[in-house]
Amino acid sequence: MIIPPRQNFCENMGGMSETLGYMEKRTPKPSQRLFTAIIAAALEICVKADDSVLPNKIIMQESCINLLKTMSVKVFAGKVWKTGFFQKAGFPQALTRSPSRPAVSRFLRLPETSQKIPGIIQWFVCIKVYKGLNVHLCYFINANLQEANVMKNFIPFLSTAILISFLFLAGVPYGYAMDKAVDSAKMKQTVVTTNPDEKISSGKNIVYCSTFQLAWNELAGSIIKGDIHLVGETLLSGVLNKFRSIITKNDLSSKDYVAMAGYGKDKIVNRINAQLSKKFGKEAWTVKEKLNPDDILAFSFLMKNLAFKTQFDDNPTGMRFNSGSDVVKAFGILKFQGRSEKMAELSKQVDILYYNKEKKEFIVRLITENQNEELILAAIEPDGNIYQTWKKAEKTAASVAPAKLGPDDILQIPEIDLFIDHSYKELIGKRVKNKGFGQYQIAKAQQVTKFKLDKTGAFLKSKAEILMVKGMANFESKKLIFNKPFLLYMKEKKGKNPYYMMWVDNPEVMVKN
Repeated sequence: MIIPPRQNFCENMGGMSETLGYMEKRTPKPSQRLFTAIIAAALEICVKADDSVLPNKIIMQESCINLLKTMSVKVFAGKVWKTGFFQKAGFPQALTRSPSRPAVSRFLRLPETSQKIPGIIQWFVCIKVYKGLNVHLCYFINANLQEANVMKNFIPFLSTAILISFLFLAGVPYGYAMDKAVDSAKMKQTVVTTNPDEKISSGKNIVYCSTFQLAWNELAGSIIKGDIHLVGETLLSGVLNKFRSIITKNDLSSKDYVAMAGYGKDKIVNRINAQLSKKFGKEAWTVKEKLNPDDILAFSFLMKNLAFKTQFDDNPTGMRFNSGSDVVKAFGILKFQGRSEKMAELSKQVDILYYNKEKKEFIVRLITENQNEELILAAIEPDGNIYQTWKKAEKTAASVAPAKLGPDDILQIPEIDLFIDHSYKELIGKRVKNKGFGQYQIAKAQQVTKFKLDKTGAFLKSKAEILMVKGMANFESKKLIFNKPFLLYMKEKKGKNPYYMMWVDNPEVMVKN
């Protein structure tokens, strides 16, 4: 690809990006101001040079980020930093604290700077400019860049911007948009639990997935041969033993999960990864643990992709959830009019299982292309804990015949997008009491869960790892608008229990509009 002359350069960057789709990012932290200012300075010069007008929104999608991740970003960035290039080039240290575009521009114009910066870089760089220009960017710098009819002083600007971008993209998390799990400790309004009896409290989201229970079951059944008892029993270990015979693999299709446990000497990591590759290919989260021969690893992985045959509509204005001030993204049906072909298709995807106008309660089933799955949202009063609330929803829905959408009915559902890494710290360091395992302690008890609900469907991916090591471890018309607390759960029709449940009580897990 040959980059065109400068009068079309900026427009060409926009055109290349428009095919990629949208991905939102959060406001950068102070440590990211530096490369933001550099990108903005480079773009400002580009725009002023040719009087072209950049699109207001150059859009991009997750595939761009995924491509970025496949490259040796950390190695590349690390080598550049270790050379001392930026220090030797006279990079003002003050810029790292509060950079300005003029200051960055002056630095980039230094002859010694432009001499040291390579003019040919073959990388994708995806970032969002939060200051100066409100645009999304996704550049492809080709080997022909140096030969293109682009003003000479623009090459060092853009090249430096890319280098700095790599440094920060390699080391500073962007939040959800960078496809990186957020530490659950940073989410103050969301509780991650493996306890179906988790009590519902006002203002708190609850995220439950059965993967950690499945890993515990494998450890207990395949290795310990019974309930797992710890020195200094915890409430969590008691709950896991209690539900060992209730929440099981019988609730899931074998094609959707992997659950195994074994010793390092038996090459359990290789066996797990082989099963993951066979069932899920590159979509699986593989095991990266390096085990000693006597180490014991229990692992489970679950993935569900439930797509709607017909996409629902976006709500262009979003919604306010639970009377909060934040506006979040929403999808559904603004007003049902059965005359259109699309409305007829959407009607097939919605069952109203319960509707009580006086109580302002309703339960809706969203029907996906997978006929063996159920995706249900229940805006009902909670019944103590999340498991009892699920039972209440099932009983309530079974008490009346399902109905379809009628004229002028409204269905609005907030988009949910979460990616959480949770460590069950109350288990870590606990010694095992079971006979024959007295030398073992739990060194790792981790669960990672990714869930997304939008107009296209629901996607769930979750894994859990439990590592035990010997010795001491160191580590009127119906308005079905879900703008108030609700229960969301997913289960297989043949399963007795849900494999995923959420009590949604605040917008922390939603997508801001």
